[in-house]
Amino acid sequence: MERNNYYYHGLQNPSKLSNILEEGILSRDYQRRLNKDNFSSANDFLEDEGTNGLNTICVCEYNTLSYYLFAVPNITLIIKKDDSYKITHGGLEGEILIENMIPKENIIGIGIRKLSSEEYNPSIYKYILDINDNLKYFNLPIYDLDTGTEVTLKELLELFSYLTKNKNLNVLLLGPIFSGTRDITKELLKHNVIKYESKIMDDKKEEFIERYNDERNNQNITLYNDSLLDYKKEFTKEEWSKLLKELNTTESKLKDNYDIVIHLYSFVSKYKKIYGKDLPKEIKEILKKDENIDKEWGKHDNYYTIMPKENIKDKLKEVIDILKDFI
Repeated sequence: MERNNYYYHGLQNPSKLSNILEEGILSRDYQRRLNKDNFSSANDFLEDEGTNGLNTICVCEYNTLSYYLFAVPNITLIIKKDDSYKITHGGLEGEILIENMIPKENIIGIGIRKLSSEEYNPSIYKYILDINDNLKYFNLPIYDLDTGTEVTLKELLELFSYLTKNKNLNVLLLGPIFSGTRDITKELLKHNVIKYESKIMDDKKEEFIERYNDERNNQNITLYNDSLLDYKKEFTKEEWSKLLKELNTTESKLKDNYDIVIHLYSFVSKYKKIYGKDLPKEIKEILKKDENIDKEWGKHDNYYTIMPKENIKDKLKEVIDILKDFI
């Protein structure tokens, strides 16, 4: 991204971003003419009592200038220069006023200023994650304003990992084979987004009790690929009933241990349309596991399903979108 080919417009209110990406940047006067008052935030324009303050949009030729003009915006819209703009020069060098509107097609990306680890501000990174959620519908990249380089999914995950510090959530990520559960767990672990728990002991009762206590006293965002209810098969009906009584709990209470339940559907669900009633036995077994997860967890207050995607990154983004709503 070559900075001298673009204008920059600071945006203070990220909640207005989807409006702008759908219809472009509209001046205050233009919004009124279209009966779209409050389409964007008043803070996104310079306070000017004159006519220009109403019918123009302030942009900057230099990305650093936008920090001062827009009082260090949370995000910056990167705008392609266009000969069709009606422009006048503002009072500062590099300050440009564009009449009426900037078409959405001319917004080519979003700029953020990545802070050093010492300056991390969780609220700013929450905005970044919200931006990423918006941009996936518009195919727009995110750029680091200081370097001009694109911000990758890996870097967004690293920002997200900061937000998850000192949070306590029990997350159940479920899915049969070919659902991407293992790959997504691995990615979240790699970037320190979550802590992963998988205890294996010879004594299943001891293992169950230890995990039960861990879940109740959790001080992290901890992810599980199975639930305490899966231990039921390790005991007889009488043993299981006695164990729950010993802990003064029930199966319903065990389910309440999990703050979020995310069900990743296996991609073989797409074969239903291909095979119809003649599904191979192996595919039927996988689909049955998806059905069982729905049956077991579908009534949980925070139950989410993610259907098959073209690639694992799309599923990973959906998982992150779900998690960020809880932090």
